[in-house]
Amino acid sequence: REQDTAEKAGAELQAELDRLLQEKQTVQHKSSKSSEDLELLRAEREALSRRQGERGGELERLRADVDKAEQREKDEEDELKRLRDYQGQIKDMQIKRMQELERMRTLMKEEEKRQREHDAAIEVLRRQKAEKERAELEHLQELERLQKEKDRLDRREKEQRGEIDRIKDDMSGRTEAPPGSSAGRPSTS
Repeated sequence: REQDTAEKAGAELQAELDRLLQEKQTVQHKSSKSSEDLELLRAEREALSRRQGERGGELERLRADVDKAEQREKDEEDELKRLRDYQGQIKDMQIKRMQELERMRTLMKEEEKRQREHDAAIEVLRRQKAEKERAELEHLQELERLQKEKDRLDRREKEQRGEIDRIKDDMSGRTEAPPGSSAGRPSTS
């Protein structure tokens, strides 16, 4: 937006310069004509001064008009120079603005690069975290499986011990003689 404003100001300055140059040419043309008129007036002045001394006031007025025209031409040239200097300042401002824009673009690219690197580092950390969580989950699942297997083996061992104890009890009961088993034998006395 500032660049558009600067370009618009430059265009307006150029139009002003063109107008002043045209006016300068007009003034120069008029000045040239005035010079010719001045020569005629000088000749007329000499004739008038010979004929009528009271016409000196008219000559002074004409002299003042010539001085004003010359001063106006000088003022216009000074104005043209001032406008050229101002136009140069505008161009310098435009160059500086372009340089500043280029510097800002460079900084923006560097910032975008840093942001991409930052995002990439975050993505790496996220993947590492996900991998760690997955490994921990697998480890917990393996521990749970081992615990279930241990519980199953413990139950089986308990059942086997109970079976062994029952068998031992059965075997122990068979080896003992039943009470009163000799009551039916004949006496030897």
